[in-house]
Amino acid sequence: MDNLYSSLEQQYDLPSGILSAVRNVESGGNSKTISPKGAKGDFQFMPATAEAYGVDVNDPVSSAHGAARYLSDLVKQYGSVEKAFSSKAGGC
Repeated sequence: MDNLYSSLEQQYDLPSGILSAVRNVESGGNSKTISPKGAKGDFQFMPATAEAYGVDVNDPVSSAHGAARYLSDLVKQYGSVEKAFSSKAGGC
């Protein structure tokens, strides 16, 4: 997965290592994780966000692609990674 994450980080102009870090924080690396609020998978996508980004939360590759796109969109919207995380604390 590290190669996939690295490729996605380059493609979406995200800091190196961010996808792995987000995955570890959100799910602890357990793709079967479901939060009390209904977020699912490696990157803890809420159902509406998963649908909007075409993410299959049961597929780690699909989740990684969706997370990279989503984080990239947030960075564009808020102007920095730090501000994007501040705005969306608590997952995808």
